Amino acid sequence: HERAHESLTEKIPKDMSSRSLFKKTKHCVAQASKHALTFGVAEGEQAPLEQTLHDTVILTNKTGREKIVFAFRPPTGTDTYALTITPKSGSAREDPSGVARAMGSMKGKKVEKKGELVKFDLTFKSSASLSVVVQMSVENGLDHFFTIRLGSEKSVFGTPPADLPLVDDGRGRQIPQVLVMLRDYFMEHKAFEQQGIFRVSGDENEVRALKRAINEGKFAGSDDLHAVAGVIKVFFRQLPRHVLSELTVRQIIDSSDSQEKCVQALSNVSPMNRALFDWLMELLAETAKHTAANQMSAHTLAIVVNPNLFSAPKDVPMEPHESLRLSQAVMNFVMNMIKHASG
Repeated sequence: HERAHESLTEKIPKDMSSRSLFKKTKHCVAQASKHALTFGVAEGEQAPLEQTLHDTVILTNKTGREKIVFAFRPPTGTDTYALTITPKSGSAREDPSGVARAMGSMKGKKVEKKGELVKFDLTFKSSASLSVVVQMSVENGLDHFFTIRLGSEKSVFGTPPADLPLVDDGRGRQIPQVLVMLRDYFMEHKAFEQQGIFRVSGDENEVRALKRAINEGKFAGSDDLHAVAGVIKVFFRQLPRHVLSELTVRQIIDSSDSQEKCVQALSNVSPMNRALFDWLMELLAETAKHTAANQMSAHTLAIVVNPNLFSAPKDVPMEPHESLRLSQAVMNFVMNMIKHASG
């Protein structure tokens, strides 16, 4: 076991280990029933979307101590999948030796193998191909690593927009067909008159049902217009790269104080992302025209939508006050462009 763990560490990213890990003095004091998590998906098959998959691991104590303490370090969640581990930390009691179990059997007594049951729950929110390593630290022992290598079913959500069916949106832009379809429904049913539209969340089950219907090519609308607006936000949030991701933090901050500067900064955005961004700004501008009914001004719409359009690169460390400044700048950028789209 120790040799297996030592060889595995060569494949683990540096940022997942610490100076104290894998010292020669450490031993494998915990045993896991398995290290490859499949969630019941057979090799070569794809995991379903919007369904929670389950897998379990039994941790047993290999030492003579009463218990060992463990803690999982799950990967940071994303907009494409959610992973939960229960419990994230705990202890495994001492496992009776084989001799003890054998003697118990001879006396007609059943000595159960003690262990801690750990549950893993995985949900794919959009198309994704996972290759994830989950680290478990063990007090005074070698760490364990659990692998998840699964691909999901294909989805409109989370797919590069250029790979989706495109149609002319009536303004000479090639836009994913799903967005044009959602906008048509949004406008025909006057969703822009709904109080709090884009701010009020639609029913979660309805949002999932709409996504599933869209993926199956069976979209027939919904009485929950907030859910329809929510699906539009989900589309942008789950794009592989946010539509403003080609802009730097500095470009966002420096251009956020005027419409003219924002328009100039957008010249650095690729044609597809620019088309998507302009499409959304025009929809939000139309919505803002009905502020008296929906109580959603350009400023309010920018607040609720901007997190779906830009996020700072993870490799750029930022102090809390810098993050706050960036968040304000992105909001101002989006607000300026909503007003610009209003003419």
